[in-house]
Amino acid sequence: MGTKEILKYSIALILVFAIASCGSEQVELSKEDTLKKLEIEKLGIEKKIMALKSELGVKEEIKSIPVQTEMVKSSQFKRFVNLQGIVESDHNVLLAPKTNGVVTSVKVKEGQYVNKGDLLLTLDNAILNKQIEEVEHQLNFANTLFEKQERIWKKKVGSEVQYLEAKNNKENLENRLNTLKEQSDMSRLYAPFSGVIDMISPKVGEAAMAGMGAIRLVSQKNLKIRIDYSEAYSSNFKKGDMVEISFPDLKLEKMNFKISSISQSIDSKNRSVTAYVEIPSKYKEIKPNMICVARLNDYTRDSALVVPVNLIQKEKDEEFVLLNNNSKVIKRKVKTGPSYRNSILVESGLYEGDELITVGFQSVNEGDDVRINN
Repeated sequence: MGTKEILKYSIALILVFAIASCGSEQVELSKEDTLKKLEIEKLGIEKKIMALKSELGVKEEIKSIPVQTEMVKSSQFKRFVNLQGIVESDHNVLLAPKTNGVVTSVKVKEGQYVNKGDLLLTLDNAILNKQIEEVEHQLNFANTLFEKQERIWKKKVGSEVQYLEAKNNKENLENRLNTLKEQSDMSRLYAPFSGVIDMISPKVGEAAMAGMGAIRLVSQKNLKIRIDYSEAYSSNFKKGDMVEISFPDLKLEKMNFKISSISQSIDSKNRSVTAYVEIPSKYKEIKPNMICVARLNDYTRDSALVVPVNLIQKEKDEEFVLLNNNSKVIKRKVKTGPSYRNSILVESGLYEGDELITVGFQSVNEGDDVRINN
């Protein structure tokens, strides 16, 4: 309450008392007037108390706010990024016949394990087989003629032209027979590697087209994880870096593998870089096309000042923290760097040994007295 207001209220009360003393009946004060009267009395008492304390040399007790603090120390800072990966296999192939034809037999079933070179499927090649038989008969006859001409030629009896014609006819038939056999072999589909039959598309009696997938063969050997990441991280990862792999849909513990290779170009469509991680063959549960989470370390500083991110306060465009300095709160401007989860790196403004207020910092301001309650 100001001095002018006190004077105003005092005059009002004196007038009330004067009127009351002049009247034959006593006037009862209102609640508002009673409050004003008590406030004036309180002010007078407080002035007397302060004067007595000053004479007696009594010091006022300073109230301090309890807080908890932590010394700033240098430590290693690491930041990680979670990326999606997909399991791929060099031996996950959709096999196709080399020629057109009607399927005459399917030698395998889905889920069956086959060895490299096993026959999987055959197409109708009856016409080729007839052609092969005809050429074989012609070749037998040509061989007989050639042998006779050869014997005559060695005896210097026959002509050289007849010998050469017989030889040429035999060789032409041999080449034609080999070509027909190769064409006939194109009507058979063989396993190029050992693995499991994952899918069979055509059925017996259906037409199969050259180059159109008929049977999918999968091997769990040489599995690898493909990780695509933004070109912004292109300089953050290198071959040999460790990657933490987890499969959300499998009951497997987190695994740590090394990056085996990184693409040397950026995909022009999605502006990404691709890294590959090889999977040891002992992990039988992992299958091609499975999705996984890859956790990679994209930033590391061995010696850094790291604080909880919630301790960084902002005022306009400036960041600051609150420190304890001889039981007094001081405000220190800071400049922060990268953060990860609940921690943030402080680039400048903090020093080792600073006493950072970690609990109760919301309740204090610069200049407040504090009591350390660690």
